[in-house]
Amino acid sequence: MIQEDYFYTWQKLHEAIHSLVSNGQQWQRISGAYEGIRMLKKDDLPSHLHDKYDSLKDILEKYRKEFENLNDKSEGFIFFAARSMSEDERQKCCHMFISLYDSVTRYRPAG
Repeated sequence: MIQEDYFYTWQKLHEAIHSLVSNGQQWQRISGAYEGIRMLKKDDLPSHLHDKYDSLKDILEKYRKEFENLNDKSEGFIFFAARSMSEDERQKCCHMFISLYDSVTRYRPAG
């Protein structure tokens, strides 16, 4: 059973996992996964997962400056960043999404 405090977080990560296993190219699925967690804040996760969440967001944010310099931003930042990632970065993102989802699903506070 999911901890009530983290049910919203679990729902968003669950949506992200569904995106990762849907049809489409890997960058499209990753874009959908990031869209799924877009509204999550670090404090929505148990504190021991904050660094992992930051690392997942950092992979995306590394493309922010390049996106800001574009004349045509019609595709949106998340879509652009996911499409721009290397194969290794995409693979890392997939593993991180699964790890966060698994950690939130299994989380039980001490005490």
